[in-house]
Amino acid sequence: MKTTKRTALCCFATLMVATYFAGSWTAKRTDAPADASATALDSAESADAAPSVNVPMLSVFPATTHRPRHSGYGGRPSGHVAPPAVLIPGMAYGIGYKPGERWVEAETRERPDGSFPPVVSAVRHTTSYDVIEAKGRGTELAVVLGRARNGDSILERWALTQPIGAWTATRTPAPPVVGVPVATASLDIAIQGGGSFLPPSQRTAPAPATRIEVYRGPSFGDDLELEVDPDGRFALILSRDQVKLWRVLLEENGEAVAVHDVASMPELQYMRRMQTFRHVAYGRQLRAKLHGHATLTDVVFFDSNNDGVFEGHLFFTLQEFAQFGLPHDWAEDFTNYTGVGAPHQW
Repeated sequence: MKTTKRTALCCFATLMVATYFAGSWTAKRTDAPADASATALDSAESADAAPSVNVPMLSVFPATTHRPRHSGYGGRPSGHVAPPAVLIPGMAYGIGYKPGERWVEAETRERPDGSFPPVVSAVRHTTSYDVIEAKGRGTELAVVLGRARNGDSILERWALTQPIGAWTATRTPAPPVVGVPVATASLDIAIQGGGSFLPPSQRTAPAPATRIEVYRGPSFGDDLELEVDPDGRFALILSRDQVKLWRVLLEENGEAVAVHDVASMPELQYMRRMQTFRHVAYGRQLRAKLHGHATLTDVVFFDSNNDGVFEGHLFFTLQEFAQFGLPHDWAEDFTNYTGVGAPHQW
Protein backbone atom coordinates (compact mmCIF):
# COMPACT_ATOMS: atom_id res chain seq x y z
CA MET A 1 0.00 0.00 0.00
CA LYS A 2 1.41 3.32 -1.01
CA THR A 3 2.17 5.75 1.79
CA THR A 4 -0.17 8.72 1.61
CA LYS A 5 0.84 12.36 1.78
CA ARG A 6 0.27 14.23 4.97
CA THR A 7 -2.89 16.24 5.11
CA ALA A 8 -3.10 19.93 5.83
CA LEU A 9 -4.15 19.11 9.39
CA CYS A 10 -1.03 17.02 9.88
CA CYS A 11 1.13 19.87 8.61
CA PHE A 12 -0.62 22.17 11.05
CA ALA A 13 0.22 19.79 13.89
CA THR A 14 3.86 19.66 12.83
CA LEU A 15 4.02 23.45 12.66
CA MET A 16 2.57 23.74 16.16
CA VAL A 17 5.15 21.44 17.67
CA ALA A 18 7.95 23.14 15.75
CA THR A 19 7.18 26.30 17.71
CA TYR A 20 8.27 24.61 20.89
CA PHE A 21 12.03 24.80 21.53
CA ALA A 22 13.82 21.71 22.76
CA GLY A 23 15.63 21.39 26.06
CA SER A 24 15.30 20.00 29.55
CA TRP A 25 12.90 21.68 31.93
CA THR A 26 11.57 21.51 35.42
CA ALA A 27 8.06 22.16 36.55
CA LYS A 28 6.60 24.16 39.40
CA ARG A 29 4.08 21.89 41.12
CA THR A 30 0.94 22.75 43.05
CA ASP A 31 -1.06 19.88 44.55
CA ALA A 32 -4.81 20.17 44.83
CA PRO A 33 -6.58 18.44 47.72
CA ALA A 34 -6.87 14.68 47.33
CA ASP A 35 -10.09 12.86 46.74
CA ALA A 36 -10.39 10.71 49.84
CA SER A 37 -13.15 8.53 48.47
CA ALA A 38 -12.05 4.89 48.36
CA THR A 39 -15.23 3.06 47.40
CA ALA A 40 -16.88 2.62 44.03
CA LEU A 41 -20.11 4.53 43.55
CA ASP A 42 -23.17 3.07 41.91
CA SER A 43 -23.74 5.80 39.35
CA ALA A 44 -21.76 8.44 37.45
CA GLU A 45 -22.54 12.14 37.51
CA SER A 46 -21.42 14.04 34.45
CA ALA A 47 -19.79 17.46 34.80
CA ASP A 48 -21.66 20.55 33.66
CA ALA A 49 -21.32 20.81 29.91
CA ALA A 50 -19.06 23.66 28.85
CA PRO A 51 -19.57 25.38 25.49
CA SER A 52 -16.84 25.13 22.89
CA VAL A 53 -14.47 28.06 22.67
CA ASN A 54 -11.72 29.12 20.33
CA VAL A 55 -8.32 27.97 21.53
CA PRO A 56 -5.65 30.67 21.64
CA MET A 57 -2.37 29.79 19.95
CA LEU A 58 -0.21 29.30 23.01
CA SER A 59 3.14 27.54 23.21
CA VAL A 60 2.75 23.81 22.74
CA PHE A 61 4.09 21.00 24.89
CA PRO A 62 6.37 18.46 23.21
CA ALA A 63 4.79 15.11 22.42
CA THR A 64 5.17 12.49 25.12
CA THR A 65 6.09 8.89 24.46
CA HIS A 66 3.22 6.66 23.41
CA ARG A 67 3.23 4.63 26.60
CA PRO A 68 3.72 5.83 30.19
CA ARG A 69 7.29 6.31 31.38
CA HIS A 70 8.73 4.92 34.59
CA SER A 71 11.92 5.63 36.59
CA GLY A 72 10.96 8.99 38.01
CA TYR A 73 10.54 10.86 34.73
CA GLY A 74 9.80 14.59 35.06
CA GLY A 75 10.95 14.79 38.68
CA ARG A 76 8.61 12.06 39.89
CA PRO A 77 9.77 9.57 42.52
CA SER A 78 11.21 6.32 41.23
CA GLY A 79 8.56 3.84 40.12
CA HIS A 80 5.86 6.43 39.45
CA VAL A 81 4.33 6.15 35.99
CA ALA A 82 4.38 9.35 33.98
CA PRO A 83 1.18 9.46 31.95
CA PRO A 84 0.82 9.82 28.20
CA ALA A 85 -0.63 13.28 27.82
CA VAL A 86 -3.61 14.95 26.26
CA LEU A 87 -1.86 17.57 24.17
CA ILE A 88 -3.65 20.79 23.31
CA PRO A 89 -2.16 24.26 23.00
CA GLY A 90 -0.79 25.36 26.34
CA MET A 91 -1.69 22.21 28.29
CA ALA A 92 -0.62 18.61 28.85
CA TYR A 93 -2.85 16.35 30.93
CA GLY A 94 -2.61 12.72 31.96
CA ILE A 95 -3.28 10.00 34.52
CA GLY A 96 -0.35 8.90 36.68
CA TYR A 97 0.01 6.13 39.26
CA LYS A 98 2.49 3.81 40.92
CA PRO A 99 1.86 0.08 40.46
CA GLY A 100 1.06 -1.63 43.75
CA GLU A 101 0.01 1.55 45.55
CA ARG A 102 -3.51 2.81 46.22
CA TRP A 103 -3.81 6.09 44.39
CA VAL A 104 -4.26 7.56 40.93
CA GLU A 105 -3.27 11.12 40.07
CA ALA A 106 -4.80 13.44 37.48
CA GLU A 107 -1.95 15.74 36.48
CA THR A 108 -2.09 18.97 34.48
CA ARG A 109 0.92 20.85 33.11
CA GLU A 110 0.15 24.31 31.81
CA ARG A 111 1.91 27.26 30.27
CA PRO A 112 -0.93 29.79 30.20
CA ASP A 113 1.38 32.67 29.39
CA GLY A 114 3.87 30.68 27.32
CA SER A 115 6.62 31.00 29.91
CA PHE A 116 8.90 28.51 31.66
CA PRO A 117 8.59 26.58 33.86
CA PRO A 118 5.16 25.06 33.32
CA VAL A 119 2.81 25.04 36.28
CA VAL A 120 1.96 21.51 37.41
CA SER A 121 -1.17 20.79 39.41
CA ALA A 122 -2.24 17.33 40.51
CA VAL A 123 -5.29 15.83 42.16
CA ARG A 124 -4.70 12.50 43.90
CA HIS A 125 -7.58 10.03 44.15
CA THR A 126 -7.21 7.14 46.60
CA THR A 127 -8.44 3.59 46.04
CA SER A 128 -9.35 0.64 48.26
CA TYR A 129 -7.24 -1.73 46.12
CA ASP A 130 -3.75 -1.97 44.66
CA VAL A 131 -3.53 -0.17 41.33
CA ILE A 132 -2.05 -2.18 38.46
CA GLU A 133 -2.59 0.31 35.63
CA ALA A 134 -4.70 3.36 34.80
CA LYS A 135 -5.51 4.96 31.46
CA GLY A 136 -7.32 8.15 30.58
CA ARG A 137 -9.25 9.46 27.60
CA GLY A 138 -9.37 13.22 27.42
CA THR A 139 -9.76 15.11 30.67
CA GLU A 140 -13.01 13.45 31.72
CA LEU A 141 -12.50 9.66 31.61
CA ALA A 142 -10.16 7.37 33.53
CA VAL A 143 -10.20 3.58 33.70
CA VAL A 144 -8.39 1.95 36.62
CA LEU A 145 -7.34 -1.71 36.79
CA GLY A 146 -6.49 -3.07 40.23
CA ARG A 147 -6.18 -6.06 42.53
CA ALA A 148 -8.32 -6.59 45.63
CA ARG A 149 -7.02 -7.98 48.93
CA ASN A 150 -8.43 -11.43 48.08
CA GLY A 151 -6.65 -11.45 44.70
CA ASP A 152 -9.68 -10.62 42.55
CA SER A 153 -9.25 -8.22 39.65
CA ILE A 154 -11.12 -4.90 39.79
CA LEU A 155 -11.90 -2.55 36.92
CA GLU A 156 -13.47 0.87 37.49
CA ARG A 157 -14.63 3.65 35.20
CA TRP A 158 -14.12 7.14 36.63
CA ALA A 159 -15.76 10.39 35.56
CA LEU A 160 -13.32 13.23 36.24
CA THR A 161 -14.03 16.95 36.43
CA GLN A 162 -11.59 19.76 35.73
CA PRO A 163 -11.57 22.78 38.08
CA ILE A 164 -13.68 25.77 37.03
CA GLY A 165 -11.61 27.92 34.68
CA ALA A 166 -9.37 25.10 33.40
CA TRP A 167 -9.16 23.81 29.85
CA THR A 168 -10.97 20.59 29.03
CA ALA A 169 -10.50 18.20 26.09
CA THR A 170 -13.41 15.81 25.69
CA ARG A 171 -15.29 13.63 23.23
CA THR A 172 -18.92 12.59 23.51
CA PRO A 173 -18.78 8.92 24.60
CA ALA A 174 -20.63 6.15 22.80
CA PRO A 175 -22.97 3.69 24.57
CA PRO A 176 -21.09 0.73 26.11
CA VAL A 177 -22.03 -1.83 23.45
CA VAL A 178 -20.13 -3.63 20.68
CA GLY A 179 -21.35 -4.81 17.30
CA VAL A 180 -22.78 -1.38 16.40
CA PRO A 181 -20.59 0.89 14.21
CA VAL A 182 -19.69 4.21 15.82
CA ALA A 183 -18.56 7.50 14.28
CA THR A 184 -16.03 8.90 16.74
CA ALA A 185 -17.03 12.37 17.89
CA SER A 186 -14.69 15.27 17.24
CA LEU A 187 -12.50 16.62 20.02
CA ASP A 188 -14.22 19.40 21.97
CA ILE A 189 -11.91 21.91 23.63
CA ALA A 190 -13.56 24.21 26.15
CA ILE A 191 -13.14 25.96 29.50
CA GLN A 192 -14.74 24.19 32.43
CA GLY A 193 -17.77 26.15 33.59
CA GLY A 194 -18.05 28.11 30.35
CA GLY A 195 -16.42 31.28 31.68
CA SER A 196 -12.95 32.71 31.30
CA PHE A 197 -9.66 30.91 31.75
CA LEU A 198 -8.29 31.09 35.29
CA PRO A 199 -4.64 30.57 36.22
CA PRO A 200 -4.07 27.41 38.30
CA SER A 201 -3.43 29.45 41.44
CA GLN A 202 -6.93 30.97 41.25
CA ARG A 203 -8.90 27.72 40.89
CA THR A 204 -10.75 25.78 43.53
CA ALA A 205 -10.38 22.02 43.89
CA PRO A 206 -12.48 19.98 41.41
CA ALA A 207 -15.31 17.70 42.46
CA PRO A 208 -14.30 14.17 43.53
CA ALA A 209 -14.17 11.50 40.85
CA THR A 210 -17.41 9.59 40.34
CA ARG A 211 -16.71 5.88 40.02
CA ILE A 212 -18.51 2.86 38.60
CA GLU A 213 -17.21 -0.63 39.32
CA VAL A 214 -17.48 -2.40 35.99
CA TYR A 215 -15.78 -5.67 36.96
CA ARG A 216 -14.84 -7.52 40.14
CA GLY A 217 -14.08 -11.19 39.82
CA PRO A 218 -11.49 -13.89 39.05
CA SER A 219 -8.04 -12.49 38.47
CA PHE A 220 -6.89 -11.65 34.96
CA GLY A 221 -3.36 -12.56 36.09
CA ASP A 222 -0.28 -10.63 37.13
CA ASP A 223 1.40 -9.57 33.87
CA LEU A 224 -1.28 -7.21 32.56
CA GLU A 225 -1.70 -4.28 30.21
CA LEU A 226 -4.71 -1.98 29.77
CA GLU A 227 -6.03 -0.16 26.71
CA VAL A 228 -9.24 1.93 26.62
CA ASP A 229 -11.55 2.33 23.65
CA PRO A 230 -11.34 5.98 22.46
CA ASP A 231 -15.16 6.10 22.39
CA GLY A 232 -15.41 4.94 26.02
CA ARG A 233 -17.29 1.71 25.26
CA PHE A 234 -14.93 -0.92 26.63
CA ALA A 235 -11.50 -1.72 27.99
CA LEU A 236 -9.05 -4.28 26.62
CA ILE A 237 -6.96 -6.18 29.17
CA LEU A 238 -3.98 -8.12 27.89
CA SER A 239 -2.98 -10.99 30.19
CA ARG A 240 0.39 -12.30 29.10
CA ASP A 241 0.59 -14.99 31.80
CA GLN A 242 -2.89 -16.31 30.88
CA VAL A 243 -2.15 -15.65 27.17
CA LYS A 244 -5.55 -14.00 26.76
CA LEU A 245 -6.90 -10.69 25.48
CA TRP A 246 -10.01 -9.71 27.45
CA ARG A 247 -12.70 -7.15 26.61
CA VAL A 248 -14.86 -5.63 29.36
CA LEU A 249 -17.73 -3.24 28.62
CA LEU A 250 -17.42 -0.05 30.68
CA GLU A 251 -20.78 -0.39 32.40
CA GLU A 252 -21.82 -1.55 35.84
CA ASN A 253 -21.34 -5.32 36.19
CA GLY A 254 -19.67 -5.56 32.79
CA GLU A 255 -18.83 -9.05 31.56
CA ALA A 256 -15.28 -10.09 30.72
CA VAL A 257 -15.09 -11.74 27.28
CA ALA A 258 -11.95 -13.39 25.92
CA VAL A 259 -11.30 -11.91 22.45
CA HIS A 260 -8.25 -14.14 21.87
CA ASP A 261 -6.53 -16.91 23.80
CA VAL A 262 -3.47 -19.14 23.41
CA ALA A 263 -5.29 -21.38 20.91
CA SER A 264 -6.29 -18.57 18.55
CA MET A 265 -3.22 -16.38 19.06
CA PRO A 266 -0.22 -17.74 21.00
CA GLU A 267 1.69 -14.55 20.10
CA LEU A 268 -0.23 -12.74 22.85
CA GLN A 269 2.55 -13.66 25.27
CA TYR A 270 4.89 -11.34 23.33
CA MET A 271 2.53 -8.37 23.00
CA ARG A 272 3.51 -5.04 24.57
CA ARG A 273 2.46 -1.41 24.24
CA MET A 274 -1.07 -1.63 22.87
CA GLN A 275 -1.97 1.58 21.09
CA THR A 276 -5.08 2.69 19.19
CA PHE A 277 -4.99 4.63 15.92
CA ARG A 278 -7.19 5.73 13.06
CA HIS A 279 -5.91 4.71 9.63
CA VAL A 280 -6.55 7.07 6.71
CA ALA A 281 -8.15 4.29 4.62
CA TYR A 282 -8.93 1.37 6.92
CA GLY A 283 -10.35 3.08 10.01
CA ARG A 284 -9.75 1.99 13.60
CA GLN A 285 -6.67 -0.12 14.31
CA LEU A 286 -4.95 -1.46 17.42
CA ARG A 287 -1.20 -1.92 17.19
CA ALA A 288 1.09 -3.77 19.59
CA LYS A 289 4.77 -4.61 19.60
CA LEU A 290 5.90 -8.25 19.77
CA HIS A 291 8.85 -8.15 22.15
CA GLY A 292 11.08 -11.19 22.17
CA HIS A 293 9.54 -12.93 19.16
CA ALA A 294 12.08 -14.63 16.91
CA THR A 295 10.95 -13.00 13.63
CA LEU A 296 7.92 -10.75 14.13
CA THR A 297 7.94 -7.20 15.52
CA ASP A 298 4.35 -5.93 15.27
CA VAL A 299 0.72 -7.00 15.18
CA VAL A 300 -2.17 -4.84 13.95
CA PHE A 301 -5.84 -5.59 14.71
CA PHE A 302 -8.44 -4.22 12.28
CA ASP A 303 -11.85 -2.74 13.14
CA SER A 304 -12.69 -0.89 9.93
CA ASN A 305 -16.25 0.10 10.86
CA ASN A 306 -15.41 0.83 14.51
CA ASP A 307 -18.03 -1.48 15.98
CA GLY A 308 -15.67 -2.72 18.68
CA VAL A 309 -15.20 -6.15 17.06
CA PHE A 310 -11.90 -6.96 15.34
CA GLU A 311 -12.34 -8.35 11.84
CA GLY A 312 -8.87 -9.82 11.89
CA HIS A 313 -5.21 -9.10 12.49
CA LEU A 314 -1.89 -9.20 10.65
CA PHE A 315 1.63 -9.91 11.89
CA PHE A 316 4.61 -7.98 10.55
CA THR A 317 8.36 -8.09 10.48
CA LEU A 318 10.06 -4.70 10.74
CA GLN A 319 10.45 -4.46 6.97
CA GLU A 320 6.87 -5.54 6.27
CA PHE A 321 5.55 -2.99 8.75
CA ALA A 322 7.26 -0.18 6.85
CA GLN A 323 6.17 -1.53 3.46
CA PHE A 324 2.57 -1.64 4.63
CA GLY A 325 2.67 2.14 4.98
CA LEU A 326 2.65 2.29 8.78
CA PRO A 327 2.98 4.41 10.78
CA HIS A 328 2.65 7.12 8.11
CA ASP A 329 -0.88 6.13 7.19
CA TRP A 330 -2.11 6.60 10.76
CA ALA A 331 -4.06 9.84 10.83
CA GLU A 332 -4.76 10.07 14.55
CA ASP A 333 -3.22 8.69 17.72
CA PHE A 334 -5.89 8.16 20.36
CA THR A 335 -3.40 7.23 23.08
CA ASN A 336 -2.20 10.81 23.34
CA TYR A 337 -5.69 12.01 22.36
CA THR A 338 -4.49 15.13 20.60
CA GLY A 339 -6.84 15.40 17.67
CA VAL A 340 -3.92 16.82 15.68
CA GLY A 341 -2.34 13.77 14.12
CA ALA A 342 -0.19 10.77 14.89
CA PRO A 343 3.25 10.78 16.59
CA HIS A 344 5.27 10.65 13.35
CA GLN A 345 3.64 13.94 12.35
CA TRP A 346 4.79 15.86 15.42
